[in-house]
Amino acid sequence: MKVPAFVIFLWPGLLAVVGVSAQAKQVELEALPVEARGEIHFHADGAILRGVGGAQEVFLYLDIPEEEMVCISMEGRSGKWMQIHAHLFFLDQKGNELLSMTSSLEIPCTGMQSGEVFRRGVVRLRAPMQPNVSGFRVTLQDRNAIRQGLIYKIQESHKRGIAQGELESMVMLGSQGIAGPLFLWGVDQRGPVCEQSGFLIGPSDSLREMIDPNPGRIYGIFKPTLTAYIEAYGDCDRDVTARLRVRSMSDGELFYEHESPLQLRWARSGIVKHLDISKLAAGTYELEIELRGGPAFTALEDAGGGEQGLGRLSGTFQVLWDANLWNRSEPDRLQEAALLLGDKQWCQYRQLSKGQQGAFLESLWVCVEKQEGVAGEELRALFMERVAVADARFQCGRRGSFTDRGRVYVRFGAPSEIHKELSPKEEDLLYFFLQREIDDAEITRGGGPPKRHPLDHSAYEVWHYIHQGEPLLRDWVIGSQGRSLRFIFVDEMGNGDYRLIHSNLLTDFE
Repeated sequence: MKVPAFVIFLWPGLLAVVGVSAQAKQVELEALPVEARGEIHFHADGAILRGVGGAQEVFLYLDIPEEEMVCISMEGRSGKWMQIHAHLFFLDQKGNELLSMTSSLEIPCTGMQSGEVFRRGVVRLRAPMQPNVSGFRVTLQDRNAIRQGLIYKIQESHKRGIAQGELESMVMLGSQGIAGPLFLWGVDQRGPVCEQSGFLIGPSDSLREMIDPNPGRIYGIFKPTLTAYIEAYGDCDRDVTARLRVRSMSDGELFYEHESPLQLRWARSGIVKHLDISKLAAGTYELEIELRGGPAFTALEDAGGGEQGLGRLSGTFQVLWDANLWNRSEPDRLQEAALLLGDKQWCQYRQLSKGQQGAFLESLWVCVEKQEGVAGEELRALFMERVAVADARFQCGRRGSFTDRGRVYVRFGAPSEIHKELSPKEEDLLYFFLQREIDDAEITRGGGPPKRHPLDHSAYEVWHYIHQGEPLLRDWVIGSQGRSLRFIFVDEMGNGDYRLIHSNLLTDFE
């Protein structure tokens, strides 16, 4: 399935350049690609490439999720448009800001077509490389969408996303070297290019115009072919040997290795390679590309450089075969895991890459299918339906499914009965209610009753389930068979965020 893309070039002359002093705050730069934090969940990827005359330039690619943007009509223009404010910072090795560039973009909205799962457009940022730059920070603001919350509305603060990452340096020895890799959705083959041993080779300036970047580096169910791009610099008409390897990041297993001779006809050559990844399982992989040969690399090897003397580039990519995970943001992925896993498992899950998370969740639902005797897809659809309901009903400064009521709803479904006390008085105060409702067995098992003051006027809700309700997984009600479940929630702060203070569930509710 081809992902439609729009491309906006930001040439250096169109960027407003603002010098900034180095900040005292230091941050660790992430390896590319990076996923934005905030309300706009774009991916960012890029490389330092060599221009005419040897000058280095930064090429950044951002994929903008159109479904998360507000599209408006603009006077004198047909169709709908996104209006984005882009702010690019160059960072030093410690994450301090060295230089910033800003620009306002107006991008046409193409709209979702029938049968499309998602639609992303690619924005290209191009700027001259600056001294001492090691990384970047990109902030995108949706000028048509105000962030949620009263303060944001008063301040007219727009919805935004922030991504920052480390730029990989070129591998150079004198005037010869290689740069990249860039991961692509594909390439529009035209112009002065040729095919050699399964590689597509041409002058870098021409190939840069043909590439369709894939900033998230995600392949699999909608794109079973990976396309990689590198550039090689040096003398014209020279012979080299290209070697590619693909390894699993989980255990280092080698899945693919290929070596071919190439003739590079240009001083700045672009090299494209297509790889079939249809047989790879979901997970995270490393693509390694080496170029050997040419006087520079030969001299390095002769000097004792050995394996370190090879012109070598590498980058990770993700393989996903689950359509539900393909275009979901990190908060969404973490949410699904948080609602299904215990605290320890969830902390381990957070450390995984997107592909590894996908593989984990796929295996989790397979295990669920075996344990529950119900089709995993059916249970997952019910899970997602409950999440959507919880998000809509219980939102209170955070996603509804992350609240205590939301989590109970997702796990056990709608309660059979809800008892509400919005302004309790006298015998309905929570202190007296708990004395009546919680029996001695529950107090013994729980280590004591919830402590409340006799004059506590907090609003509260009691959810009653006939038997165990409709638990998504049987593990959640082990030992509670024959017992009608009850959950007591209290609005401690008076802000509508009801916290669970007690349940008669015999298993831990994490």
